Amino acid sequence: MLELLSVAIGAGLTPERAIRLVSARAEGPLADEFAAADADIAMLGYTLPEALGNLARRVEVPQVSMFAAAVSLAAEQGSSIGAVIESQAESARGAYFKELEEKANKLPTKMIVPMIFLILPSLFILTFTPLVLTLIDTL
Repeated sequence: MLELLSVAIGAGLTPERAIRLVSARAEGPLADEFAAADADIAMLGYTLPEALGNLARRVEVPQVSMFAAAVSLAAEQGSSIGAVIESQAESARGAYFKELEEKANKLPTKMIVPMIFLILPSLFILTFTPLVLTLIDTL
């Protein structure tokens, strides 16, 4: 979602319009929350920082709270919201890849049990069956 917001703002849309566009095109719970933030801005007259603050309170996810705080601060200070959203997208992407890497590092540990109980017994059977049959024939 942050990548799409970053691209939309980089294309020249206002943050409010970018939120509306991304929430309309994306699917899932986060897109629904962005649609609610858009409704807060369009129908209830909230400012962008107020709508994003409400979004952060509803979602209660650290990355979303950091995004809302950073964009709210940039909007209040008058700095570039596009640059802030782009840096937030890079941060979220890095956290996502770090989480994937942690999951991948746990896989070898989870593979020990199937390997011990499924693969090794069949390997022993295939390896020692000819030996046992040869011993039986010679005795």
